[in-house]
Amino acid sequence: MPLSVDIITVGQLKESYWRQAAGEYTKRLSAYLALHVVEVDDRVSAGMSDTQVLAKEAAGINQTLAKRQSRGRLVLLDIQGKPTSSENLAELLATQESSGHPQLTFIIGG
Repeated sequence: MPLSVDIITVGQLKESYWRQAAGEYTKRLSAYLALHVVEVDDRVSAGMSDTQVLAKEAAGINQTLAKRQSRGRLVLLDIQGKPTSSENLAELLATQESSGHPQLTFIIGG
């Protein structure tokens, strides 16, 4: 069973060149794995506090996880997180693919 990778993001790529780059990488990766990118709504109402904005984002991410029935490993990507090398990422993908649950979900917050 091929590896299935979900990328859940808060918001959309706004610049056309970023959308084009993402499309190109999606096309290239499709030969090796099933890739699904899901964009969670990032619109906020005027006067929302930071806590309310984060709660809205979390609810959107949780709804997406429930709909996609994610059963594999979750990887949270955060600017303050631990950096990893391409080699370590490749090892993570290979390990997950050979596991009993070849599904991996990356979550990118707003």
